Amino acid sequence: MKHSDRFAKFLATTVNLNQSRLDDLDSRVAAIIRHLKASRALDGMIATSIPQGSWAQRTIIRPLAGDEFDADILLRLRDVRDWSQHPRKYLSAVTAAFTESGRYATLVQKKNRCVRVHYANLCHVDIVPYVIRGIYPFEAKRIVNWDGDCFEPADPDRLTGWMRRQDGRAKGNLRKSIRLFKYLRDRRDDFSVPSIILTTLLGNRVNWWGELLDQYADLPSTFASLTSGLDSWLQAHNSLPTINDPSGSGASFSHRWSQRSFGRFRDHVHGLSPRVRSALGEKDSLQSAKLWQQIFGPEF
Repeated sequence: MKHSDRFAKFLATTVNLNQSRLDDLDSRVAAIIRHLKASRALDGMIATSIPQGSWAQRTIIRPLAGDEFDADILLRLRDVRDWSQHPRKYLSAVTAAFTESGRYATLVQKKNRCVRVHYANLCHVDIVPYVIRGIYPFEAKRIVNWDGDCFEPADPDRLTGWMRRQDGRAKGNLRKSIRLFKYLRDRRDDFSVPSIILTTLLGNRVNWWGELLDQYADLPSTFASLTSGLDSWLQAHNSLPTINDPSGSGASFSHRWSQRSFGRFRDHVHGLSPRVRSALGEKDSLQSAKLWQQIFGPEF
């Protein structure tokens, strides 16, 4: 049975990030952008800023007790010709914009592709600088890789747009299914998978055939359909496949995973798929609820 009411309550009370934390995130990001625009280190360099990742795609979930939740912000900077051979200077400039401030100096950490701002209540914000290089119509968005001192292709706007289109095809149930998968990932030691890869793999399972068969009519049906489709795709690959950015940027996400992690995820989904089908297909309401609880835990 579907137990759609249980799914809705489970998301609202257990899985989704609560509104007060989302409000805190909004206010902190706004304060960060105001600070960066006023900083000496980035004087006149900021063109715009946009949300990206799970925050932009609305797949962010409530963290485990003691774990952090986060937001990713893309910070478009003016392309500086003198920095073209040393792209890490963009990350250095963003870091300097924070360290010049008494408010942020002790909160920042430079990462490979972003500058992270840590907050006391288990929250962090990643600021990812990017530039648009080339001449129209051959412009391309590039983020910075500090370790390689190089640019990397990325198109997070188009990635978020792709996610919205796929979620629309799934009648709003793709985002919710991704949150459920993240919940299973974060609360078990069975498997690990980067959120961007999980989003790509599940989003790619949404197709016209599923629309035709009305497999996305509700959340339980969508979750079962995506789990089954993902299992079939994973079983067709014995080794870690190439996982391309669905935005069409030309980037691959495969380097963010390992063969071992891929194998564990593949095995977990292979075991999960028949359990989901059994829970959905069980006619007895009480027994079906127990089967769903065996998947998601007693909170369901």
